Amino acid sequence: MNLLILFFVLSSLSCHYVPKDGPCDRFSVSPDGSHIVFSYYTDHHASIYMANIDGTAPRRLTPADSMSHLNPVFSPDGSKVLFLMTREDSKENGSYLGEVASDGSSIKQVTSTAQHITEAIFSKDPKSIYYLRASFYGHYSPIVGSRPHEFDIWSVQEDGTKELRLTNRNEYEMAGLSLAPDGEQLLFTTEDQGHELHIMSTSHPDEISSFLPIGDFHINGFYYPSFSPDGTLVAFSAVASKPMANGVSGFQYEVYTMRCQDHTTRQVTHLGQYALCPRIMPGNKMVLFICLSDLTKRPQKVSFMTVNIDGSGQRVIPISLNNL
Repeated sequence: MNLLILFFVLSSLSCHYVPKDGPCDRFSVSPDGSHIVFSYYTDHHASIYMANIDGTAPRRLTPADSMSHLNPVFSPDGSKVLFLMTREDSKENGSYLGEVASDGSSIKQVTSTAQHITEAIFSKDPKSIYYLRASFYGHYSPIVGSRPHEFDIWSVQEDGTKELRLTNRNEYEMAGLSLAPDGEQLLFTTEDQGHELHIMSTSHPDEISSFLPIGDFHINGFYYPSFSPDGTLVAFSAVASKPMANGVSGFQYEVYTMRCQDHTTRQVTHLGQYALCPRIMPGNKMVLFICLSDLTKRPQKVSFMTVNIDGSGQRVIPISLNNL
């Protein structure tokens, strides 16, 4: 795979890594740190599953049907899970927002019209939803395929009413939507001439500050930013500036943390593989992430892993869905 294409793949899709069978690279941790929800593909279609944080007691929350269910996110009280509903054979037609109770007792479609939505999260209350929506689906370069572009941040009520456009940026790429614990700030990334992090006031969407993390990594290759539960740190994946000589093809993504106070960063993992979608656990002592062995090879070996915030104590979390 061309390395430039690999960069575009990681920066564009609602589910960055799309397997035939296995977990997608987006997941969410419950507010109390006891459970994880994730999308899992079976024969090219994904459903939402939940498991205990140690990987035990996995169970399916959404049915296997004609739509894939992607990018699950817990509500602030952990009672609900928000996700995207997408037809794998017609992604150019867009996605819907869906919601399921965390015990699987009820499921509903939130939005009635398909739109190019790539990420969504609950607000603090959580009676409203913030989401990333693109106005164009296509491509600007002959070396990459079609995908969503011209992004902005939108909001909608949980019942699907009062849809509102919050920004007017028309960004080429926008991703990494994350809400601060107090509900007052939204974190997101953009990519035009280069990557940038932004923080938007939820009460005054026109107030947006932009900055770059300070650290030893490729500044044009950072993804999956998310606030820590206490709002003092941001975890993200980035292309390591000093790849490990372990035979892995292409770029190597590691987990980093950034202090919100001064934007300085620290490299947490040194796997020399693809450490993606890091989420800091309550207490700021541990990070949960997904590890892919090599994006250029098939089939992929995909693992959920944890690591202490200081980089020690890496371990794999075994999750088996064989009997489900």
